[in-house]
Amino acid sequence: KDYKNLKNGYAYSSMVAKYGAPDSLSEAASSDKTEIQAVWARNLKLAKGQKEGQMILNFTNGKLTDKEQSGLGQAK
Repeated sequence: KDYKNLKNGYAYSSMVAKYGAPDSLSEAASSDKTEIQAVWARNLKLAKGQKEGQMILNFTNGKLTDKEQSGLGQAK
């Protein structure tokens, strides 16, 4: 999975269609927005020497707003 190419505004539905369901998901809804935090830990391209890693993506109203990772190297 190419973490570096994930840009703000990327649709959650496109992410799931492309990479499959997340390994962990939490969702919060209010009258004006829906927030999703999704964690993918399987089938990731890990940094050399890493045995595990994950990417955590945050979506608001179905669009990517923030991302973080561990074990994927210098990906930004």
